[in-house]
Amino acid sequence: MSNTGQSFWFLVPALAPAAIVATLARLFVPMYIVIYSPFAKELPVQTWLLFHTFEWLWLVPVLLVLAVWFWWPNRNRRSAVALVSGIVSSALVVGLGWWAVHQPQLILAATRASEP
Repeated sequence: MSNTGQSFWFLVPALAPAAIVATLARLFVPMYIVIYSPFAKELPVQTWLLFHTFEWLWLVPVLLVLAVWFWWPNRNRRSAVALVSGIVSSALVVGLGWWAVHQPQLILAATRASEP
């Protein structure tokens, strides 16, 4: 098997986390939009940004993987770096999304804990 064909099989699992991120966003973010709709004007900036960008935010890992895939200088390591960048960037998007969605709850809990 040639190096090109062999490395192509790393592209599929490198892009798979972005598909998972897109699915998770489609499943969970609209639910939180409904939950927080009465407080839409008082949402933290990161939550507001997530609610308005979640439909295309999953493209960040895809674009990063494709950029690494096509422009990484060392051809022998290109596929492995694309795989790692896909996994890490997707994990970051999920982590930041979780934080943005739960930030209003965390702020409310901190406010209640500080009350006498």
